[in-house]
Amino acid sequence: MSATEIRVLCNGEHRRLAAGRTLAEHLPQLTQACDFAVAINAVFVPKSAYAETRLVDGDRIELVIPMQGG
Repeated sequence: MSATEIRVLCNGEHRRLAAGRTLAEHLPQLTQACDFAVAINAVFVPKSAYAETRLVDGDRIELVIPMQGG
């Protein structure tokens, strides 16, 4: 791993991402879903905070995508 990369665990999958970027900047790489909720290290992140939440090495990201049906 280089100094320009971080390693995160996203929905159980190890990923390498560019260092120093926000959650909002990384989301297109992490999901193509339009509607989802995000938790980082088991803490819910509101959409209003995506642009200011910087990901760091070792973060555990959970993307929860709602399912329809019953």
